Amino acid sequence: MKKIKILFFTNIKLHKYLLLIGLASLYSYAGFINYQILYKTHDVGNSLQFSSFLIQAGMLFFMLFGFRLAKKNLNNNLYLILKERMGRLHIFNILFLLGTCFLFVFSLICVFSTYYYWLDPTNKFNVESALFLINYWLLPFSITALIGYIIGINSSNKLIYSLLVIIWALLSPTNLYFLGNLISNTKIGVGTTWLQNINFGMHDLNTPYDPFYGFSFNWYKKVGYLIILIIIFIFSIIFINKKTVRRFNLVLVSISLISISLIPYTTISTYDIKQMGRDYEYYSEKQWRPQEKLFNYDIGSVDLNIENNKKLNVNLKMKVDNVRYSKLAFTLYKGFKVSSISTQNGESLKFIQRGDYTTVDLSSSQGKKYTLNISYSGSGTLSNPANKEGVYLPADFSWIPSNLPYSTHLIFNEHYIANSFKSDSKIKYSLRYKGNGNTIYTNLKQTHKNQYEGESLGVTLILGDLITQSKGENTLYYPKSWFPYKNDIEDYVSKLQVYLARYNNIFHTNYQLPTKIFLLPNMAINDSLIYINSSSADDYIALQIDPVELTKKRSIATSLPYQIDRAFGNHNKVNNSREFANWLVFNAMLGSYLDSKAENKNNESTTLKEYQLYLAKSYINEEDTNTYSKLLQMDESSLSSSFFVEWKKNLLDGKMDDWGQLKKLIEVND
Repeated sequence: MKKIKILFFTNIKLHKYLLLIGLASLYSYAGFINYQILYKTHDVGNSLQFSSFLIQAGMLFFMLFGFRLAKKNLNNNLYLILKERMGRLHIFNILFLLGTCFLFVFSLICVFSTYYYWLDPTNKFNVESALFLINYWLLPFSITALIGYIIGINSSNKLIYSLLVIIWALLSPTNLYFLGNLISNTKIGVGTTWLQNINFGMHDLNTPYDPFYGFSFNWYKKVGYLIILIIIFIFSIIFINKKTVRRFNLVLVSISLISISLIPYTTISTYDIKQMGRDYEYYSEKQWRPQEKLFNYDIGSVDLNIENNKKLNVNLKMKVDNVRYSKLAFTLYKGFKVSSISTQNGESLKFIQRGDYTTVDLSSSQGKKYTLNISYSGSGTLSNPANKEGVYLPADFSWIPSNLPYSTHLIFNEHYIANSFKSDSKIKYSLRYKGNGNTIYTNLKQTHKNQYEGESLGVTLILGDLITQSKGENTLYYPKSWFPYKNDIEDYVSKLQVYLARYNNIFHTNYQLPTKIFLLPNMAINDSLIYINSSSADDYIALQIDPVELTKKRSIATSLPYQIDRAFGNHNKVNNSREFANWLVFNAMLGSYLDSKAENKNNESTTLKEYQLYLAKSYINEEDTNTYSKLLQMDESSLSSSFFVEWKKNLLDGKMDDWGQLKKLIEVND
């Protein structure tokens, strides 16, 4: 025990300046980041996400500390002074080194957890935060510290510092960004992939924290490499006096780094950006569509068997009735690739999938009723992901084959917008789900573990880094990292009830706020609060908000009056961008009218209305511009409820003269 105390205090004395300056700098850096992001804005996710520079600085400090710990202690011949074996001295040094890493990170875990508790004692984010600090701080710090120590005891060459710098540059997160840009300029694409594989820090330096997915951890790779380094360290101290073996140990470090870089970097990216480009091009042009008569059949029931791994794999049985032709067609988002279609008897059927439409040849079978076995897989879209890290497949998204004969998406002012694919009548569904974790929610009733069934207009499947909170008869679902905004969220839901009541008064409806309310972030790079992909079915509603001070563009309540009709109106089936523009004009005026009934009208709401009208303007025919101008001059607060009721009837009647009908409405109002 006495020798351990001597070694402990000797290490502190020999390295006091390095420890004092290094740790003080890291604590100061951590304090600055957390003051700016965590304390000022309560953005608990981004306070960790944007710690790449601190991770890089910590990796450099602990690597140099490990190297100096090995060199300086050996130069002072402590093993002779203490009459101890060199191997025991090295083991103590490694424990001291890793202990320093642990104490530094653990102290910050305590600070974070205390602050989270002060914000909300019931929060569940403290566990995720601790896991992040262990995975992205403690493990990389320990790895670089061990590398520094191993190199220190196996080399006496002064040029070895250059090797340390090279290794640090390869392993640390921000150097991935700079070296990646350098390599990309040389057009060597493989090099960028290799840098991602070898990096042990954060990979997305400029990408904000995604509250829907949470953090992604790669434990096996980091812990595995830490064990490899410990083995190399043990091998080094056993053969510490053999120069040939010492050189071999340095080679082992290099080989281990190269080997670990061959293990692919796994990401939670839910969608291939190239695929998005292809989708954008596809929906920007006129799509091929099968004859509409081929969609004229009934769907009786759908039995879904889902395995969710890197992507969603679906095997379903679909019972169809009243098939009138030797072929039938169904609509399915083009990102889900159909691999096989067969009958109930196992007979393979010929099919052609072109974009969103699949045509099935039934000529080899006869009858009006069929049970089709359809297998397909895909990762969804950025707005509607479907992978092991996160699933957001609402009932109106086209992830299940449908007999509705229109495109699954449309392009509107460079926004990538999903059409609604809720069925016109309820269908009997059954669902079996197998994947990473349990489903957070499905609108079907659970019968057994991960098995559900029920009748609905569509199937909703949601899985993400979400928590639940009870508010009266309602259950709120929102990301774990939003706990500092609990009061804002509750206020939002209260105002939602108020706006829904106003909406019911206008259209003489009786919509009730569902028992389950999902509040989700915008997930796609072209999502915005201008167009909000609201969804509802059965006992739930899903709305997109952004309460985080660092990223939100406006108060979350601003968009509320503009979300109601999308969520409850059930008129989201549109054939083209021009038709969507007509609805957007209606939604802009209706949202402003709903907000005008509030005691204190929000100025940001007026800006949102004007911007929606501006977006729609480019799709309005020249002969309708006079009507559009008159509409802008109207004070919507002075309009009657009947004006909006009649306007909506005109939009729903299927006639093409929406603006002509609106012109007559305006004349009557005048």
